[in-house]
Order: sequence, then C-alpha cells, then structure tokens
Amino acid sequence: MPQWTYASIFFCAIRLSRRLYSSKQGFPRAVPATVEYVLEHLQATRGKYIPIIFHPKTYEANAFFGTIEDSNSKVDIYYDRNRNTCWRRFIITKELCHLLYDSPNNQHLTSSPEQIGTLLRQILAGLVEVDFQKDHAASSEQATILMAIEILLPHRERANVDKMIANGGNALSIAKHYVLPEQMVSFYLDKSYATSMDKATKDFEAQDK
Repeated sequence: MPQWTYASIFFCAIRLSRRLYSSKQGFPRAVPATVEYVLEHLQATRGKYIPIIFHPKTYEANAFFGTIEDSNSKVDIYYDRNRNTCWRRFIITKELCHLLYDSPNNQHLTSSPEQIGTLLRQILAGLVEVDFQKDHAASSEQATILMAIEILLPHRERANVDKMIANGGNALSIAKHYVLPEQMVSFYLDKSYATSMDKATKDFEAQDK
C-alpha cells in the first residue's frame, strides 16, 4: 500500500480533471472518459491491457454501495443498481480511483451515506492543519472520496458554483446540475475544503511548470 498524502491525492485528481477539461468534457462529467483514463494508466503501469468489467447488481443490504476486485489480469467493479444516478456515478468513479493508486488484490467496500458522512467529517478535521509536504494521514477510502469529488466537481468550477449560490442556488440544486450526491456538494462548499484545494492547486501548478 502506498504512503498517502493529501497532496498526492489532490495532484492525481487535478491531473485527471484537467485532462477531461482539455478533451472538452462538459458537465455532468461522463464516467466513460474517466474509465478510458484509468485503462490507459493500467496499461502504462502494468505493461498490458487490463479490462475493467462493471457489474450492476441488486443488493438487499442497505449499506452496500459498491466494491472492486483486482486480480491483476482483470478488474471487476460491482455497484448497487438500486442507488440513484448521482450515487451510482460517484461510487463508480470512486472505485475507479482505487486503481490509480492502490496495489493489486485489494478489495474495498463503500458503506452507507452515514458512514461516508463520517469519513467526510474526518477528512475536514484533517484538512484544517494539513501540511501538503508532510501529511500521510489519509486512508484509502478517504483518498478515493477526495479524488472522485475533484473529478466530478473540480475546484476550477468553484467560480461557477459561487455564481449559482449567489443566484439563489443551494447544495441540492448544485448536486442536480453536476449529478453528484448532495452530501458531496456540501463537503465541496466547506471553507476548509476550498482553502485546501486552493493550496493544492497552487502547489500542483508550481510543480507542473
């Protein structure tokens, strides 16, 4: 398992997000474009084509959202078809993000909205005093949540989001516009997250010169 830092998480997400911008990907973001990027990453890092197979299933357990199984010869992503479109898009994107950083043979479980909410609060608590050069605090699940948010609702969209808020919009209307769970939009609007993304973006641009 790699050493996680908020900086490396944000940098990876920003890089992918900007690639989607450069390919004129509008909003809501098309999940297949992210799949294409991840497929290219897998081929480059593993030296061979690795198929990604999606399995929509119906689960009786309310807590199950999705999971990923990586055998290093193929990747299977399972997700609950009974979730709404916003959650399905978010969960599939989040599971794809595991492939950008995680080593093979790991399985990951996304739990209920309440448990994800707890993870989001933990992330915000860690971001308050984050040092992008030294931090190693993020867990795998926290990391992929952050990456998925940046891919589906990038920080560079913040000016447009602010305009929507100024015109009477709220987290729910923004969520509908970007087809993203309202819970993730509320997190995006938090000042701690916005400040951290400002810092991450500046550091990324300085590094990328």
